[in-house]
Amino acid sequence: MVNGIASTRWATHIAFTDARRITQKLSADLAAGADPRVIAEDRAAVAQSRGRLDQLV
Repeated sequence: MVNGIASTRWATHIAFTDARRITQKLSADLAAGADPRVIAEDRAAVAQSRGRLDQLV
C-alpha cells in the first residue's frame, strides 16, 4: 500500500501546484485588465482545479 500512498501524495502535490499556478494567472490577468473572456476562462479553470483538489483531499 505504500506505493498507493506515495502516488496519492504526488497527485495531491501536482493538483496544489496547478491550482496555485492557475490562481496566479487569474490574478495577473485581473491586474493587467485582460479581456473579460480571458478572466472567465481563468475563473472556470480555478473552479475546475478546486474540484480536483476536493476529490484528492
